[in-house]
Amino acid sequence: NLRRLEGEPIRDAALAVSGSLSSSMYGFPSTVGRQPDGEVVIQKGPNRFRRSVYIQIRRLHPQSMLEAFDQPTVSINCTKRSTSTVATQALTLLHSDDMIQAAEDFSRRLLRETSDPSQKSVRDIVDEAVALAFSRKPSDDEAELMSDFVIQQAKRYQDSLTEAQRAENPAEQPAKAFQRGLADLCHMIISSNEFVYLD
Repeated sequence: NLRRLEGEPIRDAALAVSGSLSSSMYGFPSTVGRQPDGEVVIQKGPNRFRRSVYIQIRRLHPQSMLEAFDQPTVSINCTKRSTSTVATQALTLLHSDDMIQAAEDFSRRLLRETSDPSQKSVRDIVDEAVALAFSRKPSDDEAELMSDFVIQQAKRYQDSLTEAQRAENPAEQPAKAFQRGLADLCHMIISSNEFVYLD
């Protein structure tokens, strides 16, 4: 039966496809959360990308993304974890600082692991993204749709630059715009039902 992953495996899977997941084991020191703007996110530092099992849980500051995906509260006994499907989960995947960062890292990984991105087609990069996230090849329709999306987003970012930004490192601007467009695609992929649900 179709089953949604719990919050911890969703976070771990996003870190894994981004190439950021730390393989360090054992619980000390634990990963600590911080609350910059209402959302409790993982504090920057050497332990930031450790698996979710090592996150320090505090009653007053539960990690926002995990809480949205039914992380049990520690103030009461929890004999069985509930599973809900609510709109706030989709919004969390779209707006969570941790997921946005994972998408950025995912796009950088795709470009880093491509020996010469200029010699590789957008379709090749899209194929790699889908293979890493879903363990399958995209259909022709999916690949075309995703490739067009990356190209259109890159053009939007390029067109939105101010004159001052265009004058600053003009040779690097197209590559930066492409990376931002690819990051948007990566964000869509790790926020998709296929990434979050097991079928």
